[in-house]
Amino acid sequence: MEHKDNTISKLLFHDCNDVRELSDEELEMLICEIIDIEAVGFALDELYKRNPERAMMLAKQILENSGDEVKYINAEYIDVYLQATALNMIFSRDRQYIIDFITKNIADLDCYLYTTILDELSAEAKQTFGKNLDYTFIKTLLNRYDFYDKAEKEKADENYKWFLSSYSERIISENIQN
Repeated sequence: MEHKDNTISKLLFHDCNDVRELSDEELEMLICEIIDIEAVGFALDELYKRNPERAMMLAKQILENSGDEVKYINAEYIDVYLQATALNMIFSRDRQYIIDFITKNIADLDCYLYTTILDELSAEAKQTFGKNLDYTFIKTLLNRYDFYDKAEKEKADENYKWFLSSYSERIISENIQN
C-alpha cells in the first residue's frame, strides 16, 4: 500500500506535459484513479503509444461510464468533459465503436457530448467515412437536437448548424429521393 501511496503523491502534482516520464503502471494509475483530471487525456495518449489495446479499453470505460461496467476506473470523477476526451481518442482510432455507442445512447447523450460528436462527424463529412455514414444515423443525430431544452440548444446551436451544413448535400439528396 505504501508504494501506491507514494506513486499517488508523485502523480498528484505531476505536470501534464511530462507524462512521457511515467511508467506504464503510473500512467494507468493516473487514468484509473483520476488523480489529476487534467492529465488523464495526456496519459491516455501516452499509454496508447505504448499499449494501444489497454489505452483503448480504458478510454472506452471512461466513455461508457455505466456503473458496474466500469471495472478499473474511479467512476466517481468521470464527468462529461473527460468522456469527451475519451470519445475524441476513440473516434480517431475506432470509429465504428463510436457509431455503435451513439446509436445505443442517443436518447441519453449529454449536450456537451452531443456537440463533441457533431464536431467530430462534421470534420469527417467530406472524407470517405463521412460520405459513407448511413442517412438514418445522420437524421437520428439531427433529430436528437429537438429534445434538448432551450439553454442546451443555444449551447449546441453552432455545432448543430455546422453538422447540418456539412451533410446538407446528403440530406437534400435523400429528401429528394424520398
